[in-house]
Parts: sequence; C-alpha cells; structure tokens
Amino acid sequence: MKWSLNRVLLLYRSQAGAILFALLLLFLGTAVSILKPWPVAFLLDSVLGDKGLPDWMGDWGTKIVGLSLHFQVILCAASIFLIHLLSSGLGSLQNYVVIRIGLKGLRAIRKQVFSWLLHLSQSYFLRQKQGDVIYRVCWDTYSFQTLFQHVWFSSAASFISMMSMLWVMWYVNQTLTVVSCFTLPMLFLGIRVYGGQMNRRSREAHQADSQVASYIQQTVSSIAAIQSYSQQKKVAESFEVYNRDAWSRRLLQHASEILYQTTVAIIFSAGMAAIIWAGAREVTAGRLTVGELVVFITYLSQFYEPLQKLILAGSTLADSRAGVERVFEVLDTKPEIVSPEAGKVLAPLASPETVSGNGCSVDFEGVSFGYEPERLVLKNLAFHLKPGEFVGLVGPSGAGKTTLAHLVCRFFDPQFGTVSLGGVDARQWDLNILRRSVSVVHQEPLLLPGSIRENILFGREDATEEEMLEVSQKVHAHEFIMQLPQGYETEVGDGQSRLSMGQMQRICLARALLKKSPVLILDEPTSSLDAENQRLVMDALEEMVRDRTTLVIAHRLSTLARASRILVLVDGEIQAVGTHESLLQKSEYYRRAVESAQRPLNAGAFSGDF
Repeated sequence: MKWSLNRVLLLYRSQAGAILFALLLLFLGTAVSILKPWPVAFLLDSVLGDKGLPDWMGDWGTKIVGLSLHFQVILCAASIFLIHLLSSGLGSLQNYVVIRIGLKGLRAIRKQVFSWLLHLSQSYFLRQKQGDVIYRVCWDTYSFQTLFQHVWFSSAASFISMMSMLWVMWYVNQTLTVVSCFTLPMLFLGIRVYGGQMNRRSREAHQADSQVASYIQQTVSSIAAIQSYSQQKKVAESFEVYNRDAWSRRLLQHASEILYQTTVAIIFSAGMAAIIWAGAREVTAGRLTVGELVVFITYLSQFYEPLQKLILAGSTLADSRAGVERVFEVLDTKPEIVSPEAGKVLAPLASPETVSGNGCSVDFEGVSFGYEPERLVLKNLAFHLKPGEFVGLVGPSGAGKTTLAHLVCRFFDPQFGTVSLGGVDARQWDLNILRRSVSVVHQEPLLLPGSIRENILFGREDATEEEMLEVSQKVHAHEFIMQLPQGYETEVGDGQSRLSMGQMQRICLARALLKKSPVLILDEPTSSLDAENQRLVMDALEEMVRDRTTLVIAHRLSTLARASRILVLVDGEIQAVGTHESLLQKSEYYRRAVESAQRPLNAGAFSGDF
C-alpha cells in the first residue's frame, strides 16, 4: 500500500467544524504568545533602564510613569502572569479539542477496519496470523491519531508560530533574523538524510511487534497443551527469540531517531550561539537595547521550539506512516468471495422463506478444490442431495469433509466444477441470502461474546421467546441453562462463564436449528456428548430436520443410523454412496470402520470412531 495523504485526510472530513475551532484557538494562542516577552522588555528598558516609553502606549504610558517604581514592577509582573495564564488556558483548550478529534479518528478507523475484516474471505484469515490481525486493528490504528495530533496539527501549529515569531523578529532586528535563518537549510538536509531510514526501521519494528503479539495469542490458546507436556521453559525460550528481535528492531528505530534528534540539537545550538554573538555586537553598536535583545532571544527560543517540533515530526511521521500503511493493507484486501453484480443474481427462489418448505437441493458437479491450487483436497466430487434428505458423510480425518461443508456455505469457491443449491450455481446467489439459507454447526463449538440468549438468537433475532425455549428444550440445553446463575442471561465467551464442550455444542445446535434455514450442515454435532445425551439430541434432530436438507458429518455410527444415504469420502474422493447395508458390501473403508466401531475395547480398538 502506497502512502496516501488525501485518503487519511478523508477520515477527518466529518470533523471539519471541530478542526476549524482548534485552528481558531491556535491563532489566538499564538497571538497571546507573541506578547509574552514584551512586559520583560518594558521592565528592563523603561522601568529599570532609562529608555523612554514606547509610543504605542499613549495615555497609558503617562499613567504608568506616575506610579511608583514598586507598583510599576508589580504591574509588569501581573502582566506577565496574566499573559502566561491566558496562553496556557488557550493551549489547554486547544489540546483537548485536538485530542478529541484524534480519538474520534481512531474510533472511526477501527470501526472501518473491523467492519471490513468481517467481509473478508476465509482464505485471508488462513494466510494471516491472528496476532498480526489483532495488532493491526488494536495498535497500528493508533498511527492515525498520532498522524493527526502529533504530525499534522502539531506541524501546522509549529508553522504558524514560526511565521509569527519570524515576523516579529524581523520587526525587532533584521540582521539577527537573517542569522537565525541560516540553520534552516541544514535542518531540511537532515530530514532528507534520515527520513527514509527512519521509515524503513519503523515498519520493521511494527512487523516484529506483531510477531510477538501473534506468538502470545497462539501460546494462550495452547496453554493447556504446553502445561500438560511441561514445556513452559521451551516455549518461553522460543518467545524470547521473537521478543529479542522486536527489542533489537525497536532499538535500531529509536537509535536512528536519537541520531536525527542529536543532529538537530547541534544545529540549533550553533544557531543560538551565533545569535548571542551577533546580538551582543548589535547592543554594543547601539542598534539594539538589552530589553530588545532579551525579546529577540525569547522569540528565537519560541522560533526554534516549533521549528524543532516541525523537524522532529519527521521521525513521528515515519513511525505513523508504517502503521497507517499496515492498516491500509487490510482495507485494500479485496474479498475473494463476493455476491454477483446487481442484475446478475440467478436464484429467484434463493431465500429461506421460499425454499424452506421441503428443504433445498444441493449438487456437487465435478468439484475439485485445494487451499493451495497445486494440492487438491477434494477431487472431482459429484453427488446430489434431494430436498429434505438426511445424508451422512464419513471418512478418515483429513479426507476433506469439513472442506466440503465450507464449499456449500461458499466460504471458498472450487477451482473446478460447480456447487449448486436449488439447481443454481452458488456463485450466482446473493451471498447474504445464500448464507442465511444454510445453517452450520461447526466441529468445534463456537460461542460469541455475549449472553446465552444472544448466542441462540444470533441467526434469527426476531424469534419469539417460546420458539427459543422450545428449540433449547429439544436439544436438551434448557435444563443446564436454567441451573446457571443468570439463566439465559449468563455471559459466555472468552473470560466469562465456563461451559463444558457438550454444553457449548448444544447451544450451537439450538442456534442453528432456530435459524430455520432450508439446508443444515452438522459437523460432528454430538462429538462432545455422552451416549445418553447423544441419543436424546439425535431423536430431537430427527424430528426438527424433516423439512430441511441435512448433511451430517460424523464419526460415530449411531449418529448416522437415521441417514437415508451415506457418502464415503476418502482422500478427497467419493469412494462409495449408499445405505448402511449396501456400504458394508461395496466399501472396504466403511466395512473396516464399522468393524472397528463394534470391536470391544479389550480387543485393542476404540469403540464408535471412524
């Protein structure tokens, strides 16, 4: 992703009013800052010195001269206090407004990136590390706030302050002003020399930090396995490799920034020394008073301070740019699975409301698919599921059963062949309608952050309380839910109430069945249930799926007992199709699997597993 200034600016267009208000505060604050050194100059030259009063004071000057020296000093001190107080107040209000704008921009870009992630295809998440994706959404997005607050607005404030100081400095003494500007070419040369290096090292540091985040995420999700094998020391050592790499890259990044800042500081010091030397000569020659020299030096520091911020914004820009580019990489990723263009949807009956009466046919016609094109997982699959049919799918682990289910949902498109629902190519369905027409219970129970009620109603929020309770009772989830402290309002998900795998699986079943979609895919729906609960759930499923086309992926033979047909998938190919009895005759794999399932445990095999 190439750097795009306009693209980032568009993020803040809705806050144009707030930005204009912040700029108004900036101009007011700058005007007040210009006044800061003049009470000191008046004190040194007119009160303590012998210089006459400035002409611009008019009648005010006559009144001040009439005061005693003591009150004149007090007046100068009070003026200094009030000017600094007003300047601080305007600066604080401006900072609050700018911070608020920056945080709104952060909120907006996070919303945009998160919403876009929800639309990206499954293939994107297979290619990316979860920790890296999380890091981009949570931390790289801060670069937008930094860019607005510490680069753009800070640079604008510095530029306005510099020009104001430069104008007043020219008014005070033109010779010293020219000397002050000698440092500018050297400063811009420093930006050119160090800028590219800082940008490259900042990007490398961001990538290294995302590797650390990714490794932490993977470790937390695997903590039980790590502890059960007592491999904490080994994992910690592996983490230290990523940690050290991130440390070294951040150190290189900050080293280049420090070198850059040191160069800038040396240039500023040389400029200040030149001004002191030239200013002393001007005072000696009578072309400048001591008070005016103090004013000039004060303005010079106020000139160099924003100039230094402006120059040092280069290192901040480099780091922010790296983060912004990583965020734009996500936003510029195009979903591989999308709905057809408007007017090209060829599934007039493709909606749950129109096809749920008798289910919906599912057809695989010469389908081949691989996550990597050169390594096919499914090979030339061809079969037909009739509307309302209950079909089983069996096969060894890694045969491609779950992948087949993903193609029905159109999480992926096949490299060859066609997957059709209702006689229409899935690629011609509107994607949202297609996925509303297919319910999936995944092999690993997936609960979303929120209450149990929200999880069950997730696919059909308009369901009534009676419908929710009915489906929960039929999958035998109602009993254990009511025993929880808050019942259906119990919060589940990461860090919330801990449920067993079987309990989570029943909630997922309730969610899928309540959706009332014409196609139902059950991927190992009872793998986490004991034999008694498995029988009860399957009895309920038999009743609830009568008007749906149901594909059950299972290892347990008892789960397939009600299937009208069974597909045997081996090495990505349909080896055989038939009833339980016919498959015993024509499928070597199926016969061996059944025999293994029926063999007693003391014969050396695990019961009930394909």
